[in-house]
Amino acid sequence: MNGKGGSPPSLSTNRKSNKVVLPQIQRHPAYFEDPYKNSILFSFKLKDRQDEMLKRIVLEHAKQEEQVALEPYGGKCRPREKSPEYPKTCLSEDRAIRTNYYYMKERVEHLPITPASDESFKHITDLFIEIKLLEIHKPDSFKIDHNSW
Repeated sequence: MNGKGGSPPSLSTNRKSNKVVLPQIQRHPAYFEDPYKNSILFSFKLKDRQDEMLKRIVLEHAKQEEQVALEPYGGKCRPREKSPEYPKTCLSEDRAIRTNYYYMKERVEHLPITPASDESFKHITDLFIEIKLLEIHKPDSFKIDHNSW
């Protein structure tokens, strides 16, 4: 066979190698169908046009997802909770910073992300902080026993 199509050779032996030449394998027509032939992303041959098309499709999908997410709020952004505000005469700058810190700390505690466990915190401190520094700054009741690991 020369790969150019045509009729399959007969079942005769090849004169050069004495091997039997087999007929061409019949394949189902669906084998030759390309599922990506009619795809929009493969309609252009230039890579930059494909990239532009892909970015546009991704942006359109992102805009649709944003609209779906904003539907419960009437198409507007979700209202933000305001930080506590006190009259300027009641607050010094230090107190305002402290109040804001406590507010941020409270908001972070209520996030769905779970805080790090004590074991992981100890592992991090053991890994990155020298033992001498840990013993200097910790009271005797909080010393870490490294032999128990």
